[in-house]
Order: sequence, then structure tokens, then C-alpha cells
Amino acid sequence: MDWEKASQHTVVCAATGTTKRDVVRAIAQGAETVADIVAATGACGDCCAENLQGILDVYLTALRAMRSGCGCGCSCGGNC
Repeated sequence: MDWEKASQHTVVCAATGTTKRDVVRAIAQGAETVADIVAATGACGDCCAENLQGILDVYLTALRAMRSGCGCGCSCGGNC
């Protein structure tokens, strides 16, 4: 799944109905691991661990870059 292009309404955890929006919100509020996302969203973490990790891989990296002062999403720390 291309998580950057997926709708915010895409269901990430079928067992609980957790959506991409729920997961991205949890990441924005400090979740940095699958376990953090499970705790924050109520996603089961079993059927959806791969989806949660995929979203983390996309959004956590970008969020960290933005917080460091980089506007392009790379990992330069604001020096590009």
C-alpha cells in the first residue's frame, strides 16, 4: 500500500476500524513505535502490524524532518 497516497479514511486495522487518520494523528502526538500506536488508537496490533509500521515509516520520518527545520522531508536536519 502506498500510505502517502492512501485516503485518511483507509481502514488500517480491520479488527477495530482504526483508520490511517487515527494512526497519523497518534504519530503527530508522539507515537514512535507500533506499540505506541496500538496504545494510542486501540488498533489490535496483530492483523495490522505491517500497516502500522508502513505508516510509521512514511510519516515519522517526515515529521522528524519537519520538526528539525527541514521543509522538504529529507533527513538533513534542516541543512539542505
